[in-house]
Amino acid sequence: MRFFLILLTLISCSVTSNVKEHKIEDKPKWLQNPKSVYADKYYLSAIGQGDSRQQAIDMAMANLAKIFEVKIDASETIDLKYLEIFKNEKWQLEEKSEIHKNIKIKSNEMLFNVQFGESYTDEMGQVFAVAYLNRFETAQIYKTKISENSARIEYFTSQESADILQRYTHLVAASSLAQKNDVLQGQLKIIAHNLVEKLDYDFQQIIENTKKTAQNIGFTINVKNDENGKIKIAIISLLTDLGFVVSNKPILKIDGKINFTKTDLKRDIKFIRYEFQLQVSNRDEIIVAITQNGREGHFSQNEAKARCIRTIEKIINSKMKQKIVTYFGSLMQD
Repeated sequence: MRFFLILLTLISCSVTSNVKEHKIEDKPKWLQNPKSVYADKYYLSAIGQGDSRQQAIDMAMANLAKIFEVKIDASETIDLKYLEIFKNEKWQLEEKSEIHKNIKIKSNEMLFNVQFGESYTDEMGQVFAVAYLNRFETAQIYKTKISENSARIEYFTSQESADILQRYTHLVAASSLAQKNDVLQGQLKIIAHNLVEKLDYDFQQIIENTKKTAQNIGFTINVKNDENGKIKIAIISLLTDLGFVVSNKPILKIDGKINFTKTDLKRDIKFIRYEFQLQVSNRDEIIVAITQNGREGHFSQNEAKARCIRTIEKIINSKMKQKIVTYFGSLMQD
């Protein structure tokens, strides 16, 4: 019996040793040295590791993005306007149709033409995957996109209009595209620096012209029953984020009204009902109109009212912002 146990142990050790040796031999070349398969002259590559193939791919993607280390400095407001104004444009839809070719990194950086090679699972169950870019193929994609964006920038900056809001909208479009091109140019320098060409426009000048035009768009604001001016502050904050300024010679006029009513629902909690109305006018034309009703509750009426005000602030930062951007989008279609 003792001899049998010794023999079984020896067999087990032998099998284990063979399995480990087999796994090492089976490891793909790219796992040990990615550049032996994806030569640096022709590819950019990165390896990712995870508990599943998808996790490994995600990590490989993120590691590939680290190679670029591109800082994106586009403001949230410009990005929002860009997406809304151009959401119905043909070229934007075409770009979305290529989503299977494009990988969006958590940093909001978009990399084009990312591809994935084979994956490998080790004896511990960890999965490895490789992500790579073909330098020449990807460079051509970037050059095409930069060229298309540049053509649209030229179009938008050449548009003249007596309406300052329309001029502002065109400049916002040009600024957004210029910022995107700036990111693409930075990535292209890493992919194939010898293929980078000087652009036909001044990026900083476009941004500066957009800011100057926005500063000429003045507004006045009046909100009735706005205790402590919190709603007025929220609206001013939103419009100044867009670059507009408070002025005694306004182009935009904002009128609002808030009503609070105590509501007895026969409960221990105190309820306050609110009604919020807001209009934004471009001279005699109403371009934004919001009417919102609701109620908030708390054990004290003061806190219930404070909750109503916080809810109205959220309405301003979502609905009002969205409606203003939609209005700019309509100007783009004119």
